Amino acid sequence: MADTTTRIVPGRSSRAVVLAAAWVTASTLLAASGGLARVPALVGVWVFGSVAGWVLAYGRSLEVKRILDGLDLRVVIAVHLVRIPIGALFLWEHAAGRLPATFAYRAGLGDIAVGVLAIGAIAAVSRSRLVLTWSIVGLVDIVLVLVTAQYLVLVAGDPLMLAAFSRLPYPLLPTLVVPVVIATHILVIARCRAAPSAAGQSTNSG
Repeated sequence: MADTTTRIVPGRSSRAVVLAAAWVTASTLLAASGGLARVPALVGVWVFGSVAGWVLAYGRSLEVKRILDGLDLRVVIAVHLVRIPIGALFLWEHAAGRLPATFAYRAGLGDIAVGVLAIGAIAAVSRSRLVLTWSIVGLVDIVLVLVTAQYLVLVAGDPLMLAAFSRLPYPLLPTLVVPVVIATHILVIARCRAAPSAAGQSTNSG
């Protein structure tokens, strides 16, 4: 996994850029509209729909795959550094009485841990097995956080969780941040798994 980038061919990224911009715009508008506060079930639909869309695009579109595989893997992993301040925010909000303990501790501590470990993954980017392990752990963590949030909102009807969806930045987390976190974990896993076979092909061709 020594080579962390793939050359991007100029002039072939326009459709992918438009797709990404359209998704970011739609995610932001949904968060700002207050739709999640009115229909909390949209959270799961949007998150998994967004992730499925990006995974499908990566698997079906050579253009999208070329662009995403062309990103320096360290940059992809660095996206997860944002989880450190987000995790700290959850703990702060709980201390202020604005988030339930069940969510704040599970999401806050998990996000901080995965974000800090991302620094090590960046430093050890050439060690695909270590980076793969980090990404799997991080993916499991974010899925558990999402499931916990959905349980508290849809099943338990927790008033603090319901209220959080009505004020920024919380609506942006499930519409924008969580899908990016999950999608980039999947991208890291895919590229780590492909690294040994790519190395083998290079050896054989040499």
